[in-house]
Amino acid sequence: AGKTFVLPLDVLDINTHENALNAATKALSGIPEILILNSGRSQRQTILDAPLETSREILELNFFALISIARIWSKQLLSMTHGTTKQDGQLIITSSLSGKIGTPAGSSYSASKFALHGFFDSFRMEMYPRINVLIACPGPVVSEIAKFAHGKAATEFDSNKMPTKRCSYLMTLASFYNYDEVWISRNPELFFTYLLQYVPRLGHALGRRLGPKRVKALQQGRDLFDSSTYLFK
Repeated sequence: AGKTFVLPLDVLDINTHENALNAATKALSGIPEILILNSGRSQRQTILDAPLETSREILELNFFALISIARIWSKQLLSMTHGTTKQDGQLIITSSLSGKIGTPAGSSYSASKFALHGFFDSFRMEMYPRINVLIACPGPVVSEIAKFAHGKAATEFDSNKMPTKRCSYLMTLASFYNYDEVWISRNPELFFTYLLQYVPRLGHALGRRLGPKRVKALQQGRDLFDSSTYLFK
């Protein structure tokens, strides 16, 4: 039977990361071969309303904390597998579609997710073939992320988001098949991502039209993920 070990951890306290991993390794009788890094905090603020300190806090939690844990885990994993040429572990990073496209009313959050892609795309190439890196990019998913977001609290309805179990299932499939990256979302967010990826000029033109409407929706306290509130007006 598999083992379960719950270890409370403040991921912002970087000095505790190595001891926490050592404790988990001892409790599980071996270093975990799969590491999922999922911590993060979102944002519901415009650029001019967000203090610079908010950007620093978001980057510390969403980016620096994750790369600290990943580096410590990777060093320990590779030291125990002695230079084999096969895959020894898998690293799963929870990014966001906001790491693929800029997000009005979430600029610092988006920047932190873009940073994850730059770092872990490089990480994947350096560590091949011994560690596979999957970067999962969910769109709106049912969670408490809005409740704890920086900035103005907005009404958000679960009906406009992907169910949590569905997102988890698709991430698990991507992990099983050793994908490098997966986009998990409903439309229109998924459509916008594809548009910016493959027809960037058109995507940016559309973004300039929709961005101010999304900001207005935030200021009026409307659901940012109900696209009908600004997409068709």
